[in-house]
Amino acid sequence: MKYSMRELAGMLDKDLDTKLVIPYCHQISATDFCQHAWIRDILRPWVEMYHRDPSLGNMSDEYDYEGFESPSTGPEYKIRQVVFRYVFAVFLLLGTIGTFPCIVLLNRYSHTVWSTCVYLSLLLGIDLVKLYVHCGNQWFDAVADENLSWNILVISNSVCKVYTFLISFLNHMSSWIVVAATVELLIAIRFPRHMYVMCTRERSQAVILFIIVLLICLNLHFFWTVGLTLPGQSPEIVIPFCHNNYELSEDFRNIIWPLVEFFVQNAIPMISVFSCLCVCFWHVVQNLGQKRSKDEVESLLGKYFLDLKTLHEMKKATVLLSLYFLMNSSCMVIQAVFIKFPNVDLNFALFDTVLRTMDYAYLSLKPYIFIVFCRKLRQDMVNTFKNCQSKHYQVSARKRASSIEVDRSTNSVNNSAGARPKIYRATGIGTSTGV
Repeated sequence: MKYSMRELAGMLDKDLDTKLVIPYCHQISATDFCQHAWIRDILRPWVEMYHRDPSLGNMSDEYDYEGFESPSTGPEYKIRQVVFRYVFAVFLLLGTIGTFPCIVLLNRYSHTVWSTCVYLSLLLGIDLVKLYVHCGNQWFDAVADENLSWNILVISNSVCKVYTFLISFLNHMSSWIVVAATVELLIAIRFPRHMYVMCTRERSQAVILFIIVLLICLNLHFFWTVGLTLPGQSPEIVIPFCHNNYELSEDFRNIIWPLVEFFVQNAIPMISVFSCLCVCFWHVVQNLGQKRSKDEVESLLGKYFLDLKTLHEMKKATVLLSLYFLMNSSCMVIQAVFIKFPNVDLNFALFDTVLRTMDYAYLSLKPYIFIVFCRKLRQDMVNTFKNCQSKHYQVSARKRASSIEVDRSTNSVNNSAGARPKIYRATGIGTSTGV
């Protein structure tokens, strides 16, 4: 029998003849981590405190939740452990190796190739942070059995608020940067003659600033709706716990904000990207045989853009990135729908593992889309690596040459100091002979 957290709390209320408050779990490091921590660190010690019965240590086997067979047994747990330990480690390694050089080079291309590279470099940086926070935290929890995000959240009340705000802000920012890049892609494909006016680095920076201001205003409520509850402040809290502090109404916590977060992070960006891609594909299909029009556009763009070949390669990579974003967002929407209907006959543990793997693959493998499609990017990465090697060799050779020169000067000083001095004796007037 599977029970949700609130059903479990209701059962315990009847058994213990008291009222148990359920902390509201935000999607900070992952909702299931919040629930696991709540069951392990709060619910179980609280029940033991009232019952004083050590046999309740296996309570999680009796009261299951969210479709998980058990926190430590079952084939789903074994699959999760393998994925969390090894697959997530590969994602972290690939994301780190591919993202840093791409950020540097794409930011450089925003001056010479396409202003959309400003969005792309910022997107890679944000998604790398998300990869470290989410994937890195779950990998470390699987390896060391310690949740770093949880430890950060309970440092202080201020950290609890700021950390929650930043993670929510980055999740929203990542989606809307993809929307901005897809809009510029639409301009580049549908209105190429206006591209040199509308797709500029200054406009891109202004759009980024506008998105940042809007998302900050949207997520400001975390500074008064989320807080840290310490032991002693509430009878059911036995350890520090960062959760919703019930400052606003229950309708806002359970209905309004989840809907706002769903539409801002998933639904509206997904619809916007899908609409832009449909317009782009329809325009490409309509202009398949018009070679003359393409030549005119090429000659016009050649006056304003330095590298048209790389520009076209970046457009193809952006199309694939947008499609990848649509696929990943669709999976997140499906997950949100199934979470709202926990009575669906579905193995939530395995389903959650698959969706997390797809999400982290999207975060870590994104740089390789540009590496595969953009030849100039590959060449610049190879040249940068060779230059770093040559500089390393030059520095090493310079150090060896300086050490050899120091050795020579030291030897010459030692030789001159240890040489036999010449003795002169007089042989006549005004002459001398050295001995």
